[in-house]
Amino acid sequence: MKKLIIGMMVALVVLSAVAIPALARTQTVSQEVGPYEGIFEGYVYGSDGSRAPLKLILHHRDGIVYGWARLGEGLFVSGGRCGGMSLPGTAQFVRGESLSSDARSIEVETQFEVRGFEIDVKLDS
Repeated sequence: MKKLIIGMMVALVVLSAVAIPALARTQTVSQEVGPYEGIFEGYVYGSDGSRAPLKLILHHRDGIVYGWARLGEGLFVSGGRCGGMSLPGTAQFVRGESLSSDARSIEVETQFEVRGFEIDVKLDS
């Protein structure tokens, strides 16, 4: 019995000697929050003087910008000779990067699918 208790104590000491330094090296990686963090609201303007509300809910960590773009109803897009259409309200996940030369500038590209058509959207800010 005495050998068992001594063996358990030695094992506990060895385990502590290995585990505690490993835990001490564990650190949380801090992420730098950029200027495109938060909720931004405004309008998107389309053809024939139309406009629709746009709400961006963004997170900006270490140069990566991601979140949701919510487009309200009211935007009309003209297709020239093919006619045009009013876009329904929709939400779309967006992702982009701030420019390495200027953290206050971003480029985001995405696509909205509306009634079977792919509409490319490019945002430079």
